[in-house]
Amino acid sequence: MPASLTYDNMMNFLAGNSPAIDFITGFFKLMLVNGYTPSQSSDANRSNVSNETTGTGYTAGGQSATLTVSLNTSTHQLSVSMSNVVWAGTNSFSATGGVLYQSYGGASSGDPLVCYIDFAGTVTCLNGTFTAEATAPLIFAN
Repeated sequence: MPASLTYDNMMNFLAGNSPAIDFITGFFKLMLVNGYTPSQSSDANRSNVSNETTGTGYTAGGQSATLTVSLNTSTHQLSVSMSNVVWAGTNSFSATGGVLYQSYGGASSGDPLVCYIDFAGTVTCLNGTFTAEATAPLIFAN
């Protein structure tokens, strides 16, 4: 089973290579997957992600994710935290993980991947609300 990871290409996109990632002003989404095995070294864009979750209440592409960026000048670290992402209502679907990406609103090949969040097994929602919670921020250290 894969562990949570950040995609190698994310660093290229942070450096301004196209499509650029902007944690401050960008629009981010969390898509759920069921059985996807991420490739940290070669998956770069949403078009590389397979086995997106399907089911009642789940919309292809996922839900909006709110990110918060904070700089700690004492530890020289930049933290990027994701708030809970909620699928409210009467939902029925399963997922083994989530993929955070910056959404540009066009082709999936133009949406850069940030990270994969491993759910450590299959999580099933039956006729209820589903909440994805990131338990730790992405940390960039200098």
